[in-house]
Amino acid sequence: MSNDNSNQINKPSGRGSYFYNKKVKQAEQDKIFRKQYEKIGKKTTTIFKNCIIYVNGHTIPGRLQIHDMVILNGGKFLHHLSSKGAATHIIANSLPPKKRIEFKNYKVVKPQWIIDCIKQEKLLPWQDYSILSNDDTQQNLVLDRSTVTTPINNSKQVVPNQQSKSNSKTNAPPNCKDPNFLIDYFKHSRLHHLSEWKASLRQNFIESYKGTQLLPHLEKNYTILHIDFDCFFATVAYLFRDKRKTPLLDFDKDPIVVCHGSKASDIASCNYAARKLGIKNGMWVGTAEKMLPNGIKLTSLPYEFENIDSTSKTFYSILQAVDQFHYVLPVSIDEAICVMNIDAMQSKQTLRGLCNALRQRIKLKTGGCVVSIGVGDSLVLARLALKNAKPNGISIFDNDTNGDQDEVIKFWSSFKIDDLPGVGRSTLKKLYEKYPKVKTLQQLREVVVDMKTLKACLGNKLGEKVYLAIQGEDDEESARIIYDPFDMFERKSISIDVNWGIRFEFMDDIDKFLDVCTAYMVGQKMAEYNKCTSSITLKLMKRCADAPVDPMKYMGMGRCDPFSTTSRLGVPTNDVGVIATELKHMFRTLPVPPLELRGISIQFNKLVDVNDAKPASLKKGGLSLLFHNDEVTTPTRSESNRTPDIFSEHNGDPHRKYKRLRRSPIKEKQYHEETDPQQQYQEQFFKELPTQIRNDLQHQIAITTKVKDSKLKRMKDELQRREKALRNMNSHFMNNDSIFAPIKFQNETHFKKICSMVKDWVRESIKNKGPHPRDLYFFKKYVNKLCDSDRVHLVLRLADMISTMLNLMTDQFGSEEGFAEWETILIKFILPSMTQNRQNFQMERKLDIEYDI
Repeated sequence: MSNDNSNQINKPSGRGSYFYNKKVKQAEQDKIFRKQYEKIGKKTTTIFKNCIIYVNGHTIPGRLQIHDMVILNGGKFLHHLSSKGAATHIIANSLPPKKRIEFKNYKVVKPQWIIDCIKQEKLLPWQDYSILSNDDTQQNLVLDRSTVTTPINNSKQVVPNQQSKSNSKTNAPPNCKDPNFLIDYFKHSRLHHLSEWKASLRQNFIESYKGTQLLPHLEKNYTILHIDFDCFFATVAYLFRDKRKTPLLDFDKDPIVVCHGSKASDIASCNYAARKLGIKNGMWVGTAEKMLPNGIKLTSLPYEFENIDSTSKTFYSILQAVDQFHYVLPVSIDEAICVMNIDAMQSKQTLRGLCNALRQRIKLKTGGCVVSIGVGDSLVLARLALKNAKPNGISIFDNDTNGDQDEVIKFWSSFKIDDLPGVGRSTLKKLYEKYPKVKTLQQLREVVVDMKTLKACLGNKLGEKVYLAIQGEDDEESARIIYDPFDMFERKSISIDVNWGIRFEFMDDIDKFLDVCTAYMVGQKMAEYNKCTSSITLKLMKRCADAPVDPMKYMGMGRCDPFSTTSRLGVPTNDVGVIATELKHMFRTLPVPPLELRGISIQFNKLVDVNDAKPASLKKGGLSLLFHNDEVTTPTRSESNRTPDIFSEHNGDPHRKYKRLRRSPIKEKQYHEETDPQQQYQEQFFKELPTQIRNDLQHQIAITTKVKDSKLKRMKDELQRREKALRNMNSHFMNNDSIFAPIKFQNETHFKKICSMVKDWVRESIKNKGPHPRDLYFFKKYVNKLCDSDRVHLVLRLADMISTMLNLMTDQFGSEEGFAEWETILIKFILPSMTQNRQNFQMERKLDIEYDI
């Protein structure tokens, strides 16, 4: 008893006991690992005997790989450095200036020392691989020539220059300033490949099924097969792996993931052996490795983009060759929806035979890739059936089960609520608050009485969607992919999203990058689809204020704040210069300094075909803008329907180009006298600035000037001017065929507003002695202009309005002096003005009958 107590007293306590126990446990695991390696006949050595090794920071090879090499060759590996003296050797790729000073008396070597020692089977001199040479050590004490000295509190603080402060990761390839960076990024980006594959599949669908008759909206005499590969990326990576490196790998037993690197890389796909251990897609490799039991090792395989693409094409070619399928709708590169216009209940056995034949053919033609198939008479049932079928199976279920309630209950009881499409965390929370005891879809079906209940809980749209889904039916929005797939799959936007490798220092570098992005999107993507855009969205990711400069994922974004802005160009365009200039201007409107930028996303919206890229005014019968040598011309129109050009002196020739008005010699001289001193002052100001600041400032001014005087801005201004002129022309004649200039009354041209003003004027002046003579003078002048320009019908409307007002106000104000004054104006001025300008027989009869003229 006393011995046990004494042993417990000697052990560390508190925080120290935690690390002590951790160290002992790790030593035992290392022994087991070495013995298991020896059992399978692998060679072990004692090269690193008496060596205690610690890895500092990111290294190549990685920390876990070095751990395995050290343990299998007789050394000890430290996972936590309690003190620098605890390790005999420290492995690092590079060290920042501060740690160079801290580790100056220790053996800090490059990872290549480990590799070379194992290769030559002996312990090599560490000095040949030292990071801290004598010259480096002396240099650390005084830093280097690129430092600047800043006086603070009468003392000198040495601060590294910004360029030298960045570590080797920042300066290492890839470099976002490289013109080829974007292409290299897309070449290795999984999300970019998925997006391109999806767009290509949808475009192929539109071209392949052009002319195919759409399914009737109200008739549901179809069956849906939802076909999906099982862990597609992982399967292809396994089938096309380098078998010299992993010859004994078993896909059904060994945990396998697909990723770009190790530790801080995210998992794109994993096999079912890995999923059984809790590993999921999107998880980091380092987190996944911690979940593995002792003795089990995670295998990371690289992406096989070319083989994924070819396998997917084989998959879709097999599906499109099936005659029974009315549509093969592409969901993604490894997932498709096949629509059959037959009754599933009449051929359930036939359906199962078709599914088995499809699965066997796909596996044979793809070299071993397995698919699961869910079958139902709606999209939601097919999707749920697919969940039941996975992995490597078939599941068939529809609303008509011939009264077999046990089958229905069994099917719906096998799903949780969040298995339903459209049910996320927030929706799940609301349902749990409303129905706390409900856990499965069958229980939800039993407690939900009608659609109103769910609408009150989730809102009208989502409530209807969930209610229909638990009845095995699709809502209107979901069913559009069946009834109108061409509209669903039509390309409506083009975008790029760069969320890795973005590290800039100066605005000039960002401008060049935006030029590269624009050239790629316009020159390749929009040209491929023959499209123009009239709306651009720019989204930037800015490093959070409390986020580390170098995130855990190498060259990743880390935690960021999003900023976005949208520019509506007004008219569709595919001009690279216009779009690039607009993007640069948009970037400057967002509060994101170059050093804090971590991600860029550009999206072109409202795409239209190049042949249809015409201004809205032309489609309405108005004028359009055509460019030739940066000058604006009017379009050719038929002589019978041509609108004369009221914006130019040359009305006889609609093809004459507009010319800029020149100043008079006197005004030109005054202009130069005013601008020359300003220009001289600006030049003198620039001369006094440092070179770098002067260059940056001049570049900013050049961009701002270009934005202000760009072709796009001139295009917008001209379009606005024309549309305003058209509105003014139509103020009196409510159509697009007016050839008259607008007539103003009290600076107002719109006739309805003028009528309202006159009505208020009459109403108020009747109560007094009538209208003021000066007001009446301007009103008569306005009426005369209407009559002289053959707009008598407008004068008739004014006369009718005033006559009606006088009739209605006779009982109340008939004895007033103002009432008699307005009767005199109507009879002695307004009506005679109309009689002098009788335009046609109808107008004459109207005047004669209504006013007894």
